[in-house]
Amino acid sequence: MTKLVKTKGASINATCIGCGCDDEHACCNHNLPCHWLVVDYDKQAGVCSECEEYVTLWDQGVREYKPDGRRGDILGDRHG
Repeated sequence: MTKLVKTKGASINATCIGCGCDDEHACCNHNLPCHWLVVDYDKQAGVCSECEEYVTLWDQGVREYKPDGRRGDILGDRHG
């Protein structure tokens, strides 16, 4: 896995394929924000640290968030 770093000042955001969080709306666990395990800013997608189980789907080429009911989503109480 390769972790890419967003260029400072870049306006492109990525969305987690597991829960739908993004660069502006992180998941919070014990009041700490998530971080990217993998991210592709060209595809505007990634897998956050709260969705580690989605890395397998990422490795299979999934690059789109689709709510599946297993995780919270951007409007859920997991996001700050």
